[in-house]
Amino acid sequence: MKTLQFILILLLSFILNSCVKDTETKVDLSKILELKLFPNNKDTVKIPADGTTKIKLTAVLGDLSDDKKNVIFYASSGDLLTYDGGTGSNNVTQEAINKEASVQLRTSTIPDDGVFLTAKVDNYFVKRPVVFTNSHPDTVFIKPDAYFTTSDKIEINVELLKLKGFVSSKVPVYFKIIDSGTSGLQVTIDPYKFSDNGSKINPSVLRSTLQKINENVGKVTVEVSTIKSNGGEFKKTVQVEFK
Repeated sequence: MKTLQFILILLLSFILNSCVKDTETKVDLSKILELKLFPNNKDTVKIPADGTTKIKLTAVLGDLSDDKKNVIFYASSGDLLTYDGGTGSNNVTQEAINKEASVQLRTSTIPDDGVFLTAKVDNYFVKRPVVFTNSHPDTVFIKPDAYFTTSDKIEINVELLKLKGFVSSKVPVYFKIIDSGTSGLQVTIDPYKFSDNGSKINPSVLRSTLQKINENVGKVTVEVSTIKSNGGEFKKTVQVEFK
């Protein structure tokens, strides 16, 4: 009798233990979902914030996922585009075909080193970091609104031109007074200004005010500089006169 009771206890213990989920087992996320970036799939992808550059995002469902699942793509910056021409802003849902779903990311014009791209299926998601780097100008034009004036100020307009795409917002342009002559003329100008190109304008234009701060008159030479797209420095001077 005792032997039968012992066998029943062992059997009950086995049944109870077999119903308990192993909470220590970790899910291999790569067998459920992967997010791949093209043409560059490095750990951190850097792309210019020029408002036109695109990269491809492909979500790949693993062995533990069924086909035909809806994949939700999300981008913290830029625009997600579907291949049928649709735009879903920063959030797009695509059905996986042959266990793959793809969209394109088009960059914004705002540099950001903390952009994240996410693909989600069911309750699982994968996140990838991307860096939007500064898109510098190819050509710069300096256009004062006057080369001489009887007023006490002159506006210095700077046009930042990109041959392909747009110049980023937050590209710095520096202003420096390098010669105000010997007449005792005193002037001020902002040391730098940042471009603001959120609306994607080509060329991007910024303005700084050259201000006369005493009663003297004379000529002033202003130097304007910024970084070109090839990494070199653009530097140009303009001479204006207060009469």
